Amino acid sequence: MIRSTLVITMVFCSVGFAQFPELGGQAGTITGTGTSTITVQPDRMRLSIDVLSRGSGLKPALAGLKKLKATASAKLVALGADKDSIKFKSPRITSQQSAEQRQMIEMMKQRLNARRAGGDSKKAKKKQADPVVVSVSLTAEWKLEGTSEEVLVKTHELQKLIREADISASKKAASLSPEEQELLEEAQQQYGGYRSEEKSPGEPAFAFVSTVPEDSRDKAMAEAFQKAKKQATRLAAAAGSKPGPLSSLLGSASSSGEDDEYGRYRRMYGGGGGSSSSSDESEAVGAKYGPLSYVVTVVAGFKIVTK
Repeated sequence: MIRSTLVITMVFCSVGFAQFPELGGQAGTITGTGTSTITVQPDRMRLSIDVLSRGSGLKPALAGLKKLKATASAKLVALGADKDSIKFKSPRITSQQSAEQRQMIEMMKQRLNARRAGGDSKKAKKKQADPVVVSVSLTAEWKLEGTSEEVLVKTHELQKLIREADISASKKAASLSPEEQELLEEAQQQYGGYRSEEKSPGEPAFAFVSTVPEDSRDKAMAEAFQKAKKQATRLAAAAGSKPGPLSSLLGSASSSGEDDEYGRYRRMYGGGGGSSSSSDESEAVGAKYGPLSYVVTVVAGFKIVTK
C-alpha cells in the first residue's frame, strides 16, 4: 500500500515562462503557475546496466551478446530480482573504453604512427582490425519490504553483490588489446593518468522507484490548477484588472530524481536509459533510498478583463 501526502507550493510567473516559453509572450493574457508535490516511499529498487560483448567482427560480437544476456538474466534471478522485471532493449555498437581512454589511445597512436613514418617503413607493424563491441541496455527490479533500516542494509549489500557479479560482462569486453594497453600505459605515464566523471561502460546505475497512484496524480493536478488560477487573480488585481476566460492550459509532471545519477543514465542512453517501458510519467525516482518527490506543475493563461 503506497501512502502519499500532498504539499502545495506557489511559484512566480517567471518559472512558468521558463518551463513553457510559448505562454510568456501572449498579449492580453495573464498567466499563473502552480505546483503540487507528492511525496511517496520507494517500493522497489531498479538496476540499469549495459551488457557488453566483444568480438573480431559484428556477427561474433552479437553471438556472444546472446549468450551473455542469458547469463545476466540467470545471475539476476539468483540475486532475487523479479524475473518478469528483467528487460532488454535493442543491441547497439558501442565502445569498450571511456571517452578519456579513447582520446589518450588515439593520441598515442598518432604519435606512434608519426614515429614509424620517420623510420624504416619495412619495420612498421601491420595494423590489425579493431575489435567490435556491442551492448544492450538491461533493467531489473527488486521489491522492497521491511523497515527502512532493513531495506537500507539489504539494498546496500545487494548493490555490492551486483557489482561483484559483473552482470555487464564488462571485465571481459573492456579488456584492451596488447597494443592499446601499451599505448594507454605510456600516455598515463606521460600525462599523469586521466580523471573522468563519465561512467565507465557497463557500470551499474541504481534507482529507487515508486508508482504514484492515478487518483493522487489527478488530485495534485487539480490542486496545482487552483493555485495557478489564484496566482493569476492576484497578479491581475495588482494591475487593476481580473482574469477572464481560460485561454491556455499546460501541465507537466516529473520526479525530482531526474537530476540524479539514474536520471543522467536515462538521458545518456535515450530517455528510458535501458528501462524499456518500465519507466514512465507515473513514477517517482531517486538514486538514494528515502522519500521521493513527484512534482506536478500547471500553467494556466487567462484573458485579461478590465474591472
